[in-house]
Amino acid sequence: MATPQLYKATGIILKRNNSGEGDKIVTVFCEHFGKKRLIGKGIRKINSRRAGHLELFSKTKILIHRGKTLDYITGATACHLYGSSYQRLSQVASAYTACEVVDRLIMEGQEHDESFCLLDRFLLDIETAQSSVLPQRITAFIDDLLIILGYRRKETKSTSLGNATTAVERIIERKIKSVNLLFRTGMFQ
Repeated sequence: MATPQLYKATGIILKRNNSGEGDKIVTVFCEHFGKKRLIGKGIRKINSRRAGHLELFSKTKILIHRGKTLDYITGATACHLYGSSYQRLSQVASAYTACEVVDRLIMEGQEHDESFCLLDRFLLDIETAQSSVLPQRITAFIDDLLIILGYRRKETKSTSLGNATTAVERIIERKIKSVNLLFRTGMFQ
């Protein structure tokens, strides 16, 4: 039986890159399909109807058409725009860090429903969290993600945000870029 050309997915937008004159390559962490890179044709144009639904940190229902190399976004409807309610730089920095860690640790096409739920809960949680508790929340998120993915045992927890990000950097063998944003917010002491 042939695979369908059109399929639906619910995902969180992790990253966007410009491509061509009016297109974007969008990295989406989908609930049942894992991390996917998709092409959004024409979403950089002024009259694009899909552009607002494909903002960073938004949970979006996407209609996808299979392509030869990358799949195409043919429709998008935002379920929840997490980033629109962030009022402090520390909230945005935490969201960027969480999305970057997920993007770096999870391979494309691998299904991770538990990790998706963890990221979804985290982005919702930091909407109302005070700045003083954000370092503990992002540290707990990174620890829980490492445990879910099998990089860490449940008994071992990070003592600080610096320890958690260092553990991720050792695994991915490169620096996490959003740590600089965390430094600017004063979350690293």
